[in-house]
Amino acid sequence: MKIIQIKSLQERPKADLLVLPFCQKKQGGPFSLFKTSLFQKEIKKIIELGDFRGHLGEIFILHPTRQQEPRLALLGLGVESKACTEDLRKSCAVLTRFSHERGFKSVNVLFPEFKKLSKQESLRGLCEGFFLSSYVFTKLKNTTKKRHPQLKMIRFIGLENEFKPLLKKHASICEGVNLARDLVNENADTLNADKLSEIAFDFQKKFKKISTLVFDKKRLEKENLKLILAVNQGSSANPALIMVNYKGDPADKKATVLVGKGVTYDTGGIQLKAAKGTIVHMKCDMGGAAAVLGVLHAVAQLDLPINIIGVIPACENAISDKAYKPGDVYESYHGNTVEITNTDAEGRLILADALAYAEKNLHPKHLIDLATLTGGVIAALGNKMSGLMSNDSSLAKKLIVSGKKSGELLWKLPLFEDYKVALRSSLADLKNASTGGAYPAAAVAGLFLQEFVQSTPWAHLDIAGTAYLSEPKDYHTTKATGVGVRLVLAFLEDLIDSQGGY
Repeated sequence: MKIIQIKSLQERPKADLLVLPFCQKKQGGPFSLFKTSLFQKEIKKIIELGDFRGHLGEIFILHPTRQQEPRLALLGLGVESKACTEDLRKSCAVLTRFSHERGFKSVNVLFPEFKKLSKQESLRGLCEGFFLSSYVFTKLKNTTKKRHPQLKMIRFIGLENEFKPLLKKHASICEGVNLARDLVNENADTLNADKLSEIAFDFQKKFKKISTLVFDKKRLEKENLKLILAVNQGSSANPALIMVNYKGDPADKKATVLVGKGVTYDTGGIQLKAAKGTIVHMKCDMGGAAAVLGVLHAVAQLDLPINIIGVIPACENAISDKAYKPGDVYESYHGNTVEITNTDAEGRLILADALAYAEKNLHPKHLIDLATLTGGVIAALGNKMSGLMSNDSSLAKKLIVSGKKSGELLWKLPLFEDYKVALRSSLADLKNASTGGAYPAAAVAGLFLQEFVQSTPWAHLDIAGTAYLSEPKDYHTTKATGVGVRLVLAFLEDLIDSQGGY
């Protein structure tokens, strides 16, 4: 799908539908968010009768005479005083589904003018709503069942030419989100560590500013990345540590390092997950890795003046006679030893090696990891926001602001020192999971990861509840959401602005 801007109504081409945006008053009927009086005759009676209120996502269709479009759609955007980009995303998702169901190929939209939202904010919400709700994943369906949306063109009417670069920007961001969705939706047998490595090398071919380095099993052994190797040892698939380096600012010697959990399938290991529970969704356990690749794709496509390194520990937590065992102790790259008290707490193990390696060898400016890590964060926060833990209050605040801007909300959880008792081991330097007591699972996992970061500003994003939904909803057209891509890009955008802009 493509989105373009048209300066005026008079210049608009024909389309299947013309959309007129309305907001809802706290009391009384709706009011329009556009300046033209051209359609007043068509809509006056509808509003007087109360057939259209302007509620969020509400659609009313008219069939006017003497217009270039055979249909007018009155689109409700909710209460104007509460207007936000997330509401725009949701309303556009309703309109997109409506258009797809009717086979519309093109839609003209009068660009709404809010008192509260700037045009830049409105454009972000509208673009992301249309782009993200147009996503389909049909490659695993039989040919006869494939159904591609017909909507190919969205035109924003009344938007100046100066906003054209922003249209390109939001298209690239959503392309990164959709890449992450594709990776999570793919079969786990297909999307293993080898495939993720192949995708990373394709980035190197596609983008001049990207270089890729992959550690295979032999190199992992040489580098003493023993926790990654331990998690993978029950699988016949290869493990890897994938590093994708985007050099957008050669004058800056440091980079922001993004670490993405890449467990391409998680059985739980010997402590097998319940067959009727989460195991059926465990191809999503590389959602952090998918988000990191989505961010890098968007950053490179936008040619941002910033240095980013994506680090992806990729492996499979399988069950076999070679699988790592509860009670055994393994040495980490950092040097401290870990007693395995839960083979289903594997994500923190591979992240521990990746974080320690990245800090020691890549010397990051910031270190941010994204991981579908704990069921505890789902119990605490549900699927509307991700958990945030950090050793740096400034970094945490910036990420929270970026979450609000992007619509991918974060809630800060404590790294409470007293909870470290849950990680004490009589055999090793620490355990990988609590074995008793009323300790919060998400926070204990964060405390474990903190043990492998020395002094770098670090943030841990637990996206277990937000990366993969129980059912598609709003502009998330599949269970895979691609969460983290928009959030991190909003953070990077603010980081660039603070350094002089682009």
